[in-house]
Amino acid sequence: MEKVVAVLWRPEGTPMEAWAEVLLGPLAARLGDLGAAGVQVNVADGAVAGAAVRFSTFERPIEAVVAVWLPTATGSAADAVLAELGVAAERMAAYLVTESVPLAPPPVGPGERTPGFANVALLRRPAHLDRDEWLARWQGDHTQVAIDTQSTFGYVQHVVVRPLTPVPRSSTASWRSSSPSRRCTTSTCSSTPAAATTSWAGAWPP
Repeated sequence: MEKVVAVLWRPEGTPMEAWAEVLLGPLAARLGDLGAAGVQVNVADGAVAGAAVRFSTFERPIEAVVAVWLPTATGSAADAVLAELGVAAERMAAYLVTESVPLAPPPVGPGERTPGFANVALLRRPAHLDRDEWLARWQGDHTQVAIDTQSTFGYVQHVVVRPLTPVPRSSTASWRSSSPSRRCTTSTCSSTPAAATTSWAGAWPP
């Protein structure tokens, strides 16, 4: 089983609520039909729109992060999943990642919300650190501090193996967002507990 994480930009002119409904409903169901073993959608909707916080170096911030679990990230089935994600967004970038779960979030029933929010951060390795030192600081030194000091009840880390689409560029290619998330298994979605309360983080290349 392999995990693909895609970052999506909302089509300009499309209302946030309408886009969230598409991602959480038809898109998640379609990805399940294409063979995804699981789908997780992180996107703000109208119920929590006022609570969303984003810091971005892109001209327009990323507005959704979709994780898809696939038997393999290569071949026609994976290509079809990427195509569906691309159709749903004005712009999309996808990555094959490793997944580490220092703190597993508690299970949530279909369609249920939980207190808290999803804190999603995309991180680029500082130029003065090599890969091994960067990962040691992030996954070693930082992880327990984040769990202990941020009221975190779920923490998932991803390291990029390789990009599956052209890599978007900005001054530092970093992004951080706080929003609700929902997890879908095949076509069934439920809200996932998330940070100050659940954290998502990913180390981008290089």
